[in-house]
Amino acid sequence: EPQVVVSSGTIGAGGSLSQSLGRAGVRPLEASQVELTIKPFVNPHMSKAKDRYEIARSTTGQFVQLTYWPNSFEFVTVARSASGLMTARAAKLPLTETLVGVGGQIQGSLWEAMITQETPPEMIYRYAEIFGWRIDFLTEPRKGDLYKIVWKRHTGNGAIKDGDIICALYQGKETGEVYAYRLAKDYYDAAGNSLRGEFLRAPIAYRRISSRFSEHRFHPILRYYRPHHGIDYSAARGTPAVSIGEGVVIAKGYESGLGNAVRVRHAGSYVSIYGHLQGFAKGIREGGHIRQGQVVGFVGSTGLSTGPHLHFGFERAGQLINFLSLKMKSNRKTVPLPERAHFEELKKQAQGLFAQLKALGGPLQPLDAIMK
Repeated sequence: EPQVVVSSGTIGAGGSLSQSLGRAGVRPLEASQVELTIKPFVNPHMSKAKDRYEIARSTTGQFVQLTYWPNSFEFVTVARSASGLMTARAAKLPLTETLVGVGGQIQGSLWEAMITQETPPEMIYRYAEIFGWRIDFLTEPRKGDLYKIVWKRHTGNGAIKDGDIICALYQGKETGEVYAYRLAKDYYDAAGNSLRGEFLRAPIAYRRISSRFSEHRFHPILRYYRPHHGIDYSAARGTPAVSIGEGVVIAKGYESGLGNAVRVRHAGSYVSIYGHLQGFAKGIREGGHIRQGQVVGFVGSTGLSTGPHLHFGFERAGQLINFLSLKMKSNRKTVPLPERAHFEELKKQAQGLFAQLKALGGPLQPLDAIMK
């Protein structure tokens, strides 16, 4: 009687599902059938190095079953039926949902404060994105500013998956007190106004400004003083730069001193400029529409540049202006009237969650209440 042989492992760097099937002894024709069957659930050509698999085949070499884990919480099974047909089904592990939170005071930067509390980097990014229309975390944080954040966490199979931010707070000397409450996949402040604005406060996050808008700045390469009508954001090479607002790409290419640059036209005769890019993001083309927060390119040092940084310029009616002095407009979206009572209840629950974050500067804390 044929026996079943099971082999398991991970795809590995530079590997593919096809290669893994081949190493397990699955015949090429059957491997192609497996890939075709699993494709509606998982793209076999987009496998990641850490993706896990378990392959069963008979000692006669016939494929029996594949279990493929694209992440720790979901898996797809491809099996051969008695008639010889291959079928696939997807399933999820049962997860436990809890709330966790962290709060603290800034001594250097938001990133430094949160990362020392073992806050996942992804949650720091999300926190900054939520407040990205109201707060520029490059220029406005001050020592002693207060922050709090509460989010959903799912656990199972020995792994952790962080979900939506439920509520957040930033209280700063420059920014004042800004709340974020989640309602219907959007975030609103304490007055019920959407946190989304016309422009993001910065095109890049968690870096420092190396040179500000100036009428008299010494150029490090040309070696003389001249106006610097833009903002330089110092960042590592390859750091993504995003469009501050929705618009249309009006220029993409090499522009003398700016090097590789992208220009985006926004409503109200505004144009944003992104220079010294190492390269352009996929899908960026002249005449193409671009979303707010969409990556336009990656930080480099092309053109007249002494090191990797993003040169950001901003025009109004063809005149370069200081973006940091621009007063941001809200999109004026407010909590819908039928949701007002629900929103007020969310605010009360959030205050209860914030109150549980007593040890500011401490590690992540599990919280009791669950907000619906």
